[in-house]
Amino acid sequence: MTARYLLQFLEGIARSREAYVQTSPEATVLDGFPAAKATWSGRARGIDVHGVMYVVIIGTTILQFHTQDAVSAPASDMREAVQAIEHVRLDRGDGR
Repeated sequence: MTARYLLQFLEGIARSREAYVQTSPEATVLDGFPAAKATWSGRARGIDVHGVMYVVIIGTTILQFHTQDAVSAPASDMREAVQAIEHVRLDRGDGR
């Protein structure tokens, strides 16, 4: 289910990029919840860009996490954003 929503969200990115390519959704886990992840690249307003998107479903709530940057930006910026997403703490609605 997470992969399906991820692909739908990525369609919006693809519509606003030239030379767009993406990976297939990959199963992952965010704070113990099943999630899906994909990376993409393309061109926006003549600038080469890339990003990583995650989708996780908690009950009836769909959460999307997305980071993107110019390819020319320091790689450490993207790594830090991805690490922040992958270490997110999600509210389970039970005080944990």
